[in-house]
Amino acid sequence: MAVTPRSTAASFKQYPTGYDFKQEILGDVYDPNEPVLSFLRFKAVGRECDTIALAAELQALKATGFSASPDVMNSFWNTYKRAIQIWYGETYNVTHETHGVKQLLERCLVGEYAEVNELFAEFAVLTHTRGNMMLVPVYTGQLESLKTYRSFNRLRGNYDYWDLALRDIRNDKFKEFFSGDLVAPQFNLEAMPGGFDDFIKQNHLEAYVDEAGAVRPLWEGHLADKAVQLPQTKEDVIQFLANVCSAIKQREATLAAL
Repeated sequence: MAVTPRSTAASFKQYPTGYDFKQEILGDVYDPNEPVLSFLRFKAVGRECDTIALAAELQALKATGFSASPDVMNSFWNTYKRAIQIWYGETYNVTHETHGVKQLLERCLVGEYAEVNELFAEFAVLTHTRGNMMLVPVYTGQLESLKTYRSFNRLRGNYDYWDLALRDIRNDKFKEFFSGDLVAPQFNLEAMPGGFDDFIKQNHLEAYVDEAGAVRPLWEGHLADKAVQLPQTKEDVIQFLANVCSAIKQREATLAAL
């Protein structure tokens, strides 16, 4: 599959609201009528598009003397693979990502997994829109245990669910990334008068909290004590898709209006 990227850097403001930045990697291979196939083709290429969407913001932040890295907030890939397992009882190789992607793509091309692909069609586009991306802090301190991770994106794990990330940020699990003089102001909860509430406002994350400021679970029970990170049932997956798509679209609209 020959892929010719369209560009290497741009401000997201140059693109229409809801633009799927996978197009910048796939070029003419991108098919808007087959969003899941386009995602799998993108995944098989092995490149990221958040670096394109957030290039101008990252450059502006670095010009102030701080560091950050781009992050896709909610993962399509992990939940999609889990849905294939729940619906069809099939598990794809998590360690060898490219091999697993190519297998999935081949089977989707002949019409397999149609029910799951229809359910995931909207999220397959939204996952790489600006509303599902943000800059996150990188660690520049001296703790050896954190130097291994550097980026908050690598440290947070949690299969890339933003409700879990926000819960842990609020509970100071990642305090070294969100406090101190080396942290950019937009991430420094310690220096914000309103703490976590100000962090939500500054990063336009209101869709992820309720009226009282509590983090909303992306499906029922996801934030409960000892809850597992991945969805366990079809209903979990369906709830996740409804909630994550709503949150991404709300944040996308907020960012477009700035």
